[in-house]
Amino acid sequence: MRNESKWIDAALLRDFQAEGTDAHRLCTIEDGWVERFGQDVLISFKRVPGRERLIQELQSWASSVRFEFGRIFARFVPRKNEERESARLIFGDPAENLRTIATERHLKFGVDFGAGYSVGFFVDQRENRRRVRHIAPKRLLNCFAYTCSFSVSAAYVGATTFNVDLSKKSLARGRENFALNSLPTVDHRFIADDVMAVLPRLARQGEKFDAIILDPPKGVSR
Repeated sequence: MRNESKWIDAALLRDFQAEGTDAHRLCTIEDGWVERFGQDVLISFKRVPGRERLIQELQSWASSVRFEFGRIFARFVPRKNEERESARLIFGDPAENLRTIATERHLKFGVDFGAGYSVGFFVDQRENRRRVRHIAPKRLLNCFAYTCSFSVSAAYVGATTFNVDLSKKSLARGRENFALNSLPTVDHRFIADDVMAVLPRLARQGEKFDAIILDPPKGVSR
């Protein structure tokens, strides 16, 4: 007997819309989960039957809450990082750009379904980003910054930020996220380097921060 699916109800969907958020999880089951990014939907599945089940339930749920989705993407969740692949389009126009923009509490973030396994924005960090906005740090150090969503949240409330990530492409997307929100980058630094090498340098230089984001990706030695 399979476990009951847990889809968000119409009231919670309206709450998200009222707060200016269109990037959030829609459903979780043992074999996967469904997330929304704007009008696009991403299904993450561990087994093919789970994917098929979520596709069917998505259509039924969308009809019941009157949610009109544009495209459906799906990605397999492997046990090993090296087996990860980009999501594949399973419903929608293949000629459309694989990039879109998602909104969280009125802030905009770029999403790219063709950029790799991770699409550029983690919806499960929503409340942590809200907390950053609430504490309003003057200086934020964002380690493993990826596409700099925490820094955008901090900059929105007046912080200067120091962003460190090995990937130049990720940091370039971080700059794009600043631009999407009309946030100038003149008071913000984007450093493509190893966090473990940068931290000792910052300490020697006497750099101090009001808040530090330290959330290494899976597989990074802690």
